[in-house]
Amino acid sequence: MIWVLWLQAALPWSVVPILFAWRARSTLQSFAQDRSGWLLYLLAWALAPLILFTPAANILAAYTLPGLPAAAILMTVLATNQGSPKPGLGQKPGFSQKMGFFTAISAIFVLFAAFVAGLVFVPDRMPLKTHKALIEAAWEIDPDAAIYTVSGRSYSAEFYSLGAAEPVEVTALPSLLSKPQAAALAVPNRLVPQLNSPQLQNLGQFGRNTLLFKPETGGAN
Repeated sequence: MIWVLWLQAALPWSVVPILFAWRARSTLQSFAQDRSGWLLYLLAWALAPLILFTPAANILAAYTLPGLPAAAILMTVLATNQGSPKPGLGQKPGFSQKMGFFTAISAIFVLFAAFVAGLVFVPDRMPLKTHKALIEAAWEIDPDAAIYTVSGRSYSAEFYSLGAAEPVEVTALPSLLSKPQAAALAVPNRLVPQLNSPQLQNLGQFGRNTLLFKPETGGAN
């Protein structure tokens, strides 16, 4: 996921590495001709945060920032080395170069605008990993309800619930539902069909999870 976040954080210039990959021979020649090791240093700097956080379970887009300066410098140097047209030398970009650049940048901005529009107008329908909206909805119904994340621990749920969220396996749900206390369950959307208990109210999808709520029953203290 950290690589996807880098693509978002580097917009609209995250399309540039694709162009370098397309001109792989020229790109490799630039590295081979660099006797100082400067380009390799920049590449290692740019990739270090991405490699470090690839196996991490909880990441933020801000984790990509330490490598962005190196990526910017590296892309500038490579573009210069690969013979970008220079003003005043009588060389102008061809029609295909102009259209390719315009198409790539336009596509990036359209995708970015669509993503932002989704976050603004239908945030609950976006396939986001965050549990922020789900926790807020659960607390709005019952601020004293116990919060559980079904089928695995969620660092996001723990963060937004101030440490109150607890992981629970599907096999343990019958015992949990027998308790009188109100409970809010964050259930992966794929597991919802397996949970057909009449005690659970389906309060809708929140990104990758569905909020199932069990009201407080008699006998609670």
